[in-house]
Amino acid sequence: MTVSLTKVFSAKPGWYCGDFHAHTTCSDGVFSPRGLRDLASEHGLDFLSITDHNAIRALDEFGGTGSSDDNYPLMVIPGLEITLIQGHINIFGFEGNTPWAQELFQTIVDRPNYDVYMQGKEHAELDNLLRKIRAAGLLTDVCHPLLPPWEWRDLQTDIDLFTCVELINDPTYGGAYGPVDNPTANPATRRMWSAWLNAGYRVTALGGTDFHSLEPSDDPKRLSLLNLPRTYVYASELSCQAILEGVRKHHVYVSMGPKIEFKASQNGIDFMMGDDLGDSLDLMHFSARVEGCTGPSVARLVKNGDVFSESHIKEGKFEFEWKLMAEKGASAWFRFDVIGHDPVTNADDQSLAISNPIFVGPALNPQGLTFGSFLSG
Repeated sequence: MTVSLTKVFSAKPGWYCGDFHAHTTCSDGVFSPRGLRDLASEHGLDFLSITDHNAIRALDEFGGTGSSDDNYPLMVIPGLEITLIQGHINIFGFEGNTPWAQELFQTIVDRPNYDVYMQGKEHAELDNLLRKIRAAGLLTDVCHPLLPPWEWRDLQTDIDLFTCVELINDPTYGGAYGPVDNPTANPATRRMWSAWLNAGYRVTALGGTDFHSLEPSDDPKRLSLLNLPRTYVYASELSCQAILEGVRKHHVYVSMGPKIEFKASQNGIDFMMGDDLGDSLDLMHFSARVEGCTGPSVARLVKNGDVFSESHIKEGKFEFEWKLMAEKGASAWFRFDVIGHDPVTNADDQSLAISNPIFVGPALNPQGLTFGSFLSG
């Protein structure tokens, strides 16, 4: 059944918040598709992507409008978490459980229950599948790429096959099934993403709650949340098509609570996170604002992965400004990070809010670098 990607839930341009990774009873979640949608609405989200493991049946409940109720305010974005022994990757941009999607994902979806989580593909077959998905104009979001035992294992995968990376995955996960927890894996993913950006891969960072249940099976005592992290996308309107276009433009930030702004201006022209200032020798004026911090943290202007400037902040609202000259012919990117102690996980060095970069200078043209190229050791 087709889900409309063009149905408009709000005609206003602006920042919309949602989640790009959640599961229903159609895979290993405990909420029905409508129940999950209702829970997301209760949490104040504007959109939710249902990304069941190797299944798209849940999307039948939202066929035709993007909601099972034409007047329902929350928008459902069709998604799929391709789940393989080699790793997990979310797919966005298709129109639900349609014959076209069934054909594209024919080796993935509707497998026998015992086979859902045990599928494996050799590199050549996986590479071909991802190239078909990208050629179809869909977005790919590599999930929890450094979290064992579900890390991305196909070390030969070209980075240019990833449209997005899940920068913050379920921050409450404590590593019950592997040697690493997300308070460790998420900062490692942040560092790896910076290396991708330095190499010239303009991959959009998203967040994903990876929500399954309010009482997760690995540890019923931990608090699993459908609203943390939140992913904010600037879009021309609230429609699936506009949100995904905002993702393609990198007009995105991920947050564990604080709201941020990050802008640049040059020669009287304003730019937002994700934009490209081009190549010039002119003065650049960067500005940032953060509000909603619940404790001490550090606000950083990051240039090419290194801290260019930082300020220690406490609770409340803070604004920052930086001025510097562009270097003709030098490729660079600037990002605004709020790093600190996360009260949800009781862990340090966590991304409390992090923008996608503003790019400066000529774009690089990387070729042939693989996932394994960026793994140390």
